[in-house]
Amino acid sequence: MIQKFFRFSFIIILMVNFFSCSNNPFNIDIKEQIKVNEVRFDRELMQVDTSKIDEAIDLFYQKYPIFFPTYTYGVIKVGGKETRTFAHELKRFISDPTMRQVNKEIQEKFTDVSDVTEEINKALSYYHYYFPEEVIPNLYYIQSGFNQRVIVDSLVLGVALDMCLGADNEYYQQLGLPEYMSSKLNRENVAIDAMRGMAWSNFSFDGEDNLASNIIYEGKIQYLMDALFPNKSDAEKLSYSEVQMNWIGEHESEVWDAILQEEMLYKTDRMKIKNMIENAPFTQAFGNSSPPKIGVWLGWKIIKSYMAVHPELSIPDLMVNKDYIGILNESNYKP
Repeated sequence: MIQKFFRFSFIIILMVNFFSCSNNPFNIDIKEQIKVNEVRFDRELMQVDTSKIDEAIDLFYQKYPIFFPTYTYGVIKVGGKETRTFAHELKRFISDPTMRQVNKEIQEKFTDVSDVTEEINKALSYYHYYFPEEVIPNLYYIQSGFNQRVIVDSLVLGVALDMCLGADNEYYQQLGLPEYMSSKLNRENVAIDAMRGMAWSNFSFDGEDNLASNIIYEGKIQYLMDALFPNKSDAEKLSYSEVQMNWIGEHESEVWDAILQEEMLYKTDRMKIKNMIENAPFTQAFGNSSPPKIGVWLGWKIIKSYMAVHPELSIPDLMVNKDYIGILNESNYKP
């Protein structure tokens, strides 16, 4: 077990924030402020007169030719106008008592979404600064039937408000969601989850499916979050508590040494890779006191080291570079 490489430490580490406002390289002056086109589809859909469902479907296809089929096929999974039972299934979703009660709660908690939209606008303004040729999507607030939190497709950035109702929401308890998942389903995480989803979509993974390539890829995505949210703390961007941040700060060298000694970097066991990069109560290889997604954090540290070695590189340069192993080798990462 990797835990054998750890030793207890009672040293109090002074965490110095090198990315304060005074020296944060991402805290730049944005000239062009993005104002995204916002659609409250969560309201539009549930206000449909179901006795006129066919008319509503025609209208939605006219108004939202890209978004609407993406939503009905990919999110609530009722098909589309080519599907024989489409009108019936869509009507059933709209009429479902639970979905209507959930929508009522959405409207109470998100009567005003201006704060969420503004945070997304700021992140998109930074994104446009770095990627001026990229098309800015329309922002759709949706009700997903608890199926998805974020959807991204062409001109669509969708945020499911039924997946942002707060950690203690009774529906999440009824669904049996564990605390490590439900704790992230809140208003505060909406913008960064939306932009991370957009980053995953626009810069997809393309490489050998080993641990090294996966953590470098995820590190690139996390580094992009630094650029899009320059005023958020590292803990917020990683969805870590301060306790988790302290743990990983104290054990960085041991984590890296353990990975090297166990020769994990080039292993292709998919379950072990997922445990290193996906959300969970903890990272299994490092014990139940460890934070989750240690691989994401480690990849982010390696990318920061790589970009320090290569100050001539821009963020677009980094994001299109799919030589993950080359990045690792050139990073000179030494915790």
